Amino acid sequence: MPKQNSLIKKLIIPFIGLMGLFPHNVYSQELQKDTISKPQTEEFLKTITENRTSIRALKNNIHESNLEPYQKLILKTAQSLDGKVKYFWGGKPHKIGIDETWGQEKKVTSKFHHTYNTMQPNGLDCSGFIAWVFETATNGNIKDEDIGISTTTLFSKSTAIEKSEVKVGDFALNKKGNHIGIVSEITPNGIKVIHASDTMGGVAETPLCFAKDKNNQKELEDATFTEFRRPNETIIKKVIDSANITQTKSFDFFLR
Repeated sequence: MPKQNSLIKKLIIPFIGLMGLFPHNVYSQELQKDTISKPQTEEFLKTITENRTSIRALKNNIHESNLEPYQKLILKTAQSLDGKVKYFWGGKPHKIGIDETWGQEKKVTSKFHHTYNTMQPNGLDCSGFIAWVFETATNGNIKDEDIGISTTTLFSKSTAIEKSEVKVGDFALNKKGNHIGIVSEITPNGIKVIHASDTMGGVAETPLCFAKDKNNQKELEDATFTEFRRPNETIIKKVIDSANITQTKSFDFFLR
């Protein structure tokens, strides 16, 4: 009977750990009590890691499968810059697709920012990022004058919606209306936004609140998305038309 219990532990405990029903260190200790060898333990942990990665990938696939083609196009275009482009005050799109000047030192000439008149790695600011996403996603069918390259013009090219109505591809703004991003994920756990952020150092996907005070207690008003808006019908229609094209062309075509 003791041998049988030991076997059950060896088989069941890793499974329970894999399902996340109790912490890794607990089932690791149980495995060690039953004198499982180091290679066996490492194999169990490898399996757990691989399965957690697979579960995460499956979650992303399920999320994307519920999106309309135009939403997938916006999302994929936006996420193509995640963690790759720095925040640059006054940074606007100068071409469709990847800009070879991103990352190169450039003087900040736009005023009213702590980086004014300093050399910084070239990149995009929040409104410039959104303009780049929509212009690149449509291969130039949407232009600066269609979408706007400031939070003010992006505001004017969109319509206010309730939080309960939010969809991937909608705009999210902070209370002051001076920072804007694109809604990238909606789950029971919350809403995520991808945006070019000074606080985050560049393009990043974050929860609605992406910074708190020094004590990590209070949400910072400037760093919390509270308002939502939907791009106007003309903009969405142009993205829909481009999404239909991408069904016959590789997405990379739009990032050249």
